[in-house]
Amino acid sequence: TGNSLAVANSIAEQLGDTQVISISKASNSEPFDLIDKKVGFVFPDYYACIPSIVKRFISGINFSGVQY
Repeated sequence: TGNSLAVANSIAEQLGDTQVISISKASNSEPFDLIDKKVGFVFPDYYACIPSIVKRFISGINFSGVQY
């Protein structure tokens, strides 16, 4: 329905200097450089579970060298 995208865009606008990337589009692209980046994930809640596409995407990210 686009609710998650609207929320992500609103958060990005309030934080400034951010980029919203679609997980479905990013899944088919090159890996991202997350060093010195703020990263957040916005997705719908399906009966208290993370959608499978989100699980696959997050599990494929290399977070080594990222400070929390």
